[in-house]
Amino acid sequence: MILLLLAALLFPASIAVAQPFVKVTGTGPHVDEETRSLSGSWADFDGDGDIDLMVGSIGMADLFRNDGGDFFTRVPGPPSDDTPNLANTMPIWGDYDNDGDLDVYRCVFTRDSLGGPTEPLPNQLFRNDGGTFTAVPTSNDSTYCPAASWVDYDGDGDLDLFAAGAIGSPDLMYRNDAGTFVREEGLALLGTGPGGVLPTWTDYDQDGDADLYMVNHGSPNEMWRNLLVESGEPGEFEVDTSSGLTSEGSVVDFAVSWGDYDNDGDLDAFLATLGADRLFRNDGAGQFTRIFGIPPVQTAVTSSCGAWGDYDNDGRLDLFVPHAPSSPRAPDLWHNDGGGNFSAADPMVVGEILDPLSGPQNAEWTDYDSDGDLDLYIVTWLASGGPGGQAVANLLYRNDATGNHWLHVGLVGTGSNRSAIGAVVRVKATIGGEPLWQTREVAGGPTAFEFQRELRTHFGLGDATVVDSIVVAWPSGTVSTLTGVAVDQSLEVVEESVASAPSVTQPRRHGLRSVHPNPFLESVSIGYALAEGSVAELAVYDVAGRLVRELPTHHSHGGEATSTWDGRDQAGAEAAAGVYLVRLTTEGTEFMRKVVRLEP
Repeated sequence: MILLLLAALLFPASIAVAQPFVKVTGTGPHVDEETRSLSGSWADFDGDGDIDLMVGSIGMADLFRNDGGDFFTRVPGPPSDDTPNLANTMPIWGDYDNDGDLDVYRCVFTRDSLGGPTEPLPNQLFRNDGGTFTAVPTSNDSTYCPAASWVDYDGDGDLDLFAAGAIGSPDLMYRNDAGTFVREEGLALLGTGPGGVLPTWTDYDQDGDADLYMVNHGSPNEMWRNLLVESGEPGEFEVDTSSGLTSEGSVVDFAVSWGDYDNDGDLDAFLATLGADRLFRNDGAGQFTRIFGIPPVQTAVTSSCGAWGDYDNDGRLDLFVPHAPSSPRAPDLWHNDGGGNFSAADPMVVGEILDPLSGPQNAEWTDYDSDGDLDLYIVTWLASGGPGGQAVANLLYRNDATGNHWLHVGLVGTGSNRSAIGAVVRVKATIGGEPLWQTREVAGGPTAFEFQRELRTHFGLGDATVVDSIVVAWPSGTVSTLTGVAVDQSLEVVEESVASAPSVTQPRRHGLRSVHPNPFLESVSIGYALAEGSVAELAVYDVAGRLVRELPTHHSHGGEATSTWDGRDQAGAEAAAGVYLVRLTTEGTEFMRKVVRLEP
């Protein structure tokens, strides 16, 4: 009797407190209809403040409007044609015409009855005018496109389009010329290799422009460094073979997911692959170190993607990894314990999110019910069960966790593209008695395998009662800073219009090349180039024009060089947190870049 009483008192209570993830059913076709789904994207397409869902499947692409609670309604969206076995592999959202609503681009091609690709097709762009979608011609270029991405690669304030080509078809880059897309040819990064599957754009070297990391099947992955900042010329790229990432991909990689799991201010990379997954720590200056011996990289099961998200709002990014098994297998949810350590989430604690699944799976986090914690949607189909696979219902898991604080930060670009794709958001809060910086980047393409997360950024804040600082580094180079921000809210930050310095055409022979990391905590590396025999002065000033620190330059032989500012002034005292100007003066010409020092 005593044992039964203890069990009744203890076990139900522990279960009630735990298991925050609940499988949602009976609330709409997004979870009730059986489909062969391949891809998805979260986006507020109707601008009503909640996050809607688009799902790409074999034969259809469905747009589901978020009606509150767990309910989604299928609504008329971009039209799908009736091509048999049409594969909708990647819908991506971005405001390419800067009119305030999100437009969508879809990758399509046909597949045979066994699921293999049969015919390349032109991808599809639709302009959103208040919820009405109109087809926009880009070109009639046909390609096997598994995924695409919005990116402002040329830094002109509007979104360009990059579409990966697989199975020998070409990669496509379309430059946005005042709302008209012009195909760019001859760019170094445009390949026709056999296996380009996933293009992700991220400023991996933190120099202020968007770089391309291409995941390939059966050949090494490629890190294409954008030289826009260094050369001043849009469209110049070079392969970075020294980053530590480009030797990967010689087997079969499926996806890369970027996230600052160690809270050091730069984005690390998780590679889902055939066999043991891989995790790379970003050490700054474009260098990555492969991490061994921790749970996320010790499994030998084929993973289909990785999705970073702080599901328990403790201020550290966790990692959800679904697989592609032939028989039911539970996905992995790796809890970030801090200090670079992860542990497997206990199914008895997190609930139904770890139920076994079969077939390829693709997933991404979002807060669809606007309660401050991250929910998860999984698109899936069974590779077995007949020609072309078997249709099954997709899965939505609602997170009912309570206790920790949170913050959503949405961005509106003015000098940058309106969607703020490419912006980096940093948030500082005191969690567990320790100051902690978190970093997110707004992505215009796949953030898991063929799944785009929402453009709004999410931060878990633990027991913090106030957000000390929010720093937004916009693609334009503008930096916005907010302090003393309340927790538990969805915040919108609009890019400030600032007076810019007179425009100076930078000679390719000399000029400022890069300032990274920016913002920075302790020190910042300043790259520049000088012509042979030129004399230059390099210095840091405050926004009032007062000299803070003179820095050494190396000019006798010319070429590329780097100086480091350690965050101290001429007297050796620590410079205060704030905005500073780096100025290079040479041959009567001044080059200036803004840099932000964060408060430790």
